[in-house]
Amino acid sequence: MSVKDKPHFEVAADEFAEWLERQGPDLWWNVDGDPILTGLLSVPCPVDELVTGIRRVNRPLWIIGDTCSSLATTHGETNASAVLDNMARRLEDDSVVGTTKPPWAGDRFLVLAWKDTDNEWLLVEDQESTALARAESQKQAGT
Repeated sequence: MSVKDKPHFEVAADEFAEWLERQGPDLWWNVDGDPILTGLLSVPCPVDELVTGIRRVNRPLWIIGDTCSSLATTHGETNASAVLDNMARRLEDDSVVGTTKPPWAGDRFLVLAWKDTDNEWLLVEDQESTALARAESQKQAGT
């Protein structure tokens, strides 16, 4: 099935970048499967580098997912920035009971595509890299 045929929301690159910045100024993110951003960035990367790359590409993004089906218009022309918080899912599988979850289980992710392309990719919050960067920053501040 083509990306165009899947339920999706469209959001401007700058609007998406602003949403990412609101998630936390020191969060790190990973990109999986997008040759455009991975050609511009070394990932994982902090949010400031990610939003610079997204703004540099400056193409609308499609946020893809079954949860969009009740809200998406026929052409995906809905303002996604208002619902991005609801569309970001967690990597963890809530159906697994009684097991220890890996450190990355709580990371949020979105399935994305640049408008009018057929290449889906993942944007994944990287809590482990965020924690390492925070610890390094605290270490440097203490010296």
